[in-house]
Amino acid sequence: NIGLGMIRTREGKFDEAEKYFQTAIDKNPEFGRAYYEMAVLGAKKKDRAMVLSNLARAVEIDPVTYKERAASDPDFMPYNWDKEWNKLVH
Repeated sequence: NIGLGMIRTREGKFDEAEKYFQTAIDKNPEFGRAYYEMAVLGAKKKDRAMVLSNLARAVEIDPVTYKERAASDPDFMPYNWDKEWNKLVH
């Protein structure tokens, strides 16, 4: 359940959160929100590769929604300088 993953992310239980998001992705590989939340989790873990790979997939699935959301999401503020991140979002 993606909602439980989001709760676990807020609680700092990153390993549990990742399992919830991965389960959602495994069940539906076209579920952009699960990839987006996995990217948010990556940002909280300071895992650039996790951010970029999951955000890229979310944007591939639904560019309008996830480019706009990522551009204004405070979790991604540390990535504003990142060239790859900017290519995904702008």
